Amino acid sequence: MILTAEGVLLRDCDSTNGTFLDDKPVKEAKLRPGQAVRLGDVTIVVETTDARIAIPEIDRQVDSPPVVLPDGTILCRRHPHARATHRCTHCHEILCDACVHRMRRQGGRTLKLCGLCSHACESIGPVKRKRKSLITMLNETIKLPFLKKKKD
Repeated sequence: MILTAEGVLLRDCDSTNGTFLDDKPVKEAKLRPGQAVRLGDVTIVVETTDARIAIPEIDRQVDSPPVVLPDGTILCRRHPHARATHRCTHCHEILCDACVHRMRRQGGRTLKLCGLCSHACESIGPVKRKRKSLITMLNETIKLPFLKKKKD
């Protein structure tokens, strides 16, 4: 049965036992009050075809905007004392380090995941560079015979 703007439409989708309207086989028919629909051993009497569709109104709480400090940094909503360092790429929520889940992979980079929706997070603000080791700095400036460069 399908509810349309004109009323209720009965449609048989190649059922095994068939669909009967007032004991007559039908493939498709518009239902009227007082008709009997038989589906296998079950008989349904149509009382009315009037249908009122009401979509409920849902009051959704709107989140307050994040607190921005005078220096331009943003505070985390869940940890008001912590500065936000990441933003989720999916739900766009702003997160601090405590809100970000880290998944360490063997031989790969650490995945930073949103604590709310588990999608990837990206860093916001200035990115801290890793300090280079003495051997790495020497290898970039001087050719050392005992170090081999990695091939890309």
